[in-house]
Amino acid sequence: MSKTENGWKWLFHVCLAFALAFSMLVPMVGGVEANSEPVHNIHTGENFSTIQGAINAVNTTDGHTITVDSGNYTENVDVYKRLTIRSTSGNSADTIVNASDPSDHVFNITACCVNITGFTVKGATASGKAGIYLDKAERCNISDNSATNNTDGIRVGSSSNNSTITNNTCTNNQEGIVLFSSNNTVTNNTADWNEWYGIRLSSSSNNTVTNNTASSNNHYGINLHLSSSNNTLTNNGANLNQCHGIWLSSSNNNTFTNNTMFNNNWDGIMLSSSNYTTLMGNNASLAITGLALVFTPVIIT
Repeated sequence: MSKTENGWKWLFHVCLAFALAFSMLVPMVGGVEANSEPVHNIHTGENFSTIQGAINAVNTTDGHTITVDSGNYTENVDVYKRLTIRSTSGNSADTIVNASDPSDHVFNITACCVNITGFTVKGATASGKAGIYLDKAERCNISDNSATNNTDGIRVGSSSNNSTITNNTCTNNQEGIVLFSSNNTVTNNTADWNEWYGIRLSSSSNNTVTNNTASSNNHYGINLHLSSSNNTLTNNGANLNQCHGIWLSSSNNNTFTNNTMFNNNWDGIMLSSSNYTTLMGNNASLAITGLALVFTPVIIT
């Protein structure tokens, strides 16, 4: 065999070796093997291609934890078992769930004691639909999520009581956080830049709303109405909203302590037809009126 033939043979084997090596690297992304089943039940060891598939699996039962690897998921997720569902990274920015059907909630929770943590949820744009919706689901924990481009970022429906909404960011929705229930804790959330309300309580009583920001919304920062009574709002910031910072309407026996309402276009706090309201240590300034009262007796200390 000539030197030329030997050279071509050597070159062929070198190219073949590179081709085989490249074919092995194709499934690798950033040094980590790409996974066609990025959703995991850590109790059973099973892997799934979708979040809903992991929930529906016959071996997935109450009390299990499902982890979801970083990526984009297009689905509407029905959570009807008592589960913890969390992003593997713990970072909502890299684990994104888009509604496949914008006329349904992204996460629709109908079981008690569900934990949803570490997701961006978006695309539930039909009327009354939410990034995360609690439907008669008690004692749930919704934490460290980002809800954007939904009608409601997080919506807690009637009878979904005794839940905790904490450390979530709800921006660029029609409404940020909406409660129709009682005995919940809403704390350390950001509800800014929404079209209507940052945080709204409707026919909701005995809730604790603390250390949230509800600012730069196109209408109101925080709204309590339709007989939302015996709620406590403490250390919230409702600033730079286009209308009122806090608006209380037809709701009794609520307590507002150490809240700030700066630079709202209308009133810092607007109280309308609401009896036995207690105001302590609030700071409202740079508005048309710091405190506006309409048919409302108020206790200020």
